[in-house]
Amino acid sequence: MKKSLLLLTLSIILSSSLIAQDFGIKDDDVPMGLQAGDKAPTFKAKTSEGKTFDLEAAVEENAIALIFYRGFWCPHCSRIFSAYADSLSYLTDLGIRIVAVTPEPYENVDKMIDDTGVSFTVLSDPDGKIMRLYDVDFRVTDEYNQKIVNFKGASIEEMNNSDVAELPIPATYLIIRDKDSGKGKIVWRHFDPNYKNRARVLDIRQAFLDAQ
Repeated sequence: MKKSLLLLTLSIILSSSLIAQDFGIKDDDVPMGLQAGDKAPTFKAKTSEGKTFDLEAAVEENAIALIFYRGFWCPHCSRIFSAYADSLSYLTDLGIRIVAVTPEPYENVDKMIDDTGVSFTVLSDPDGKIMRLYDVDFRVTDEYNQKIVNFKGASIEEMNNSDVAELPIPATYLIIRDKDSGKGKIVWRHFDPNYKNRARVLDIRQAFLDAQ
């Protein structure tokens, strides 16, 4: 029994590593993400308007769909943001607020907002502090970084104004105020190393309804 469990664990680790490599994740830096049921780490960050977003305060008023995305240069990010912009009322009508986090600077955040028409909060996380809190950050392989250079004419470091080629898993965490502790709690997540797979508006909406 113990041998079978060990083999299963090794198989899962090996599979995760191979999948990660397919999507540009260094196999010694594969994030696992926080789980449903975990306490939501709190943070404060400045918006592009210079206002302070405080997760702890925000979750007292709304459920928060915390979305991590790669950058304005990513067509899959643009596609899902455009879908959010078109269907945002399906979430806001239930009291769900979308907050997006990206490693790119606000100059590029503004490009994403202009291109997709989103009206929700987007936070720049240039030092990766928020990404690390939610265990979504990873270092990009040289091969994948070169693909981005070929695609956009600039490396991930250059587009993020960073010394490190680092990206987030495009994860989504649904956070609500826990009735017992009064703090934010993760009740659902979408976490997939395949950046082509994203949480849809209806996925977030259904997860919120299921948590009620």
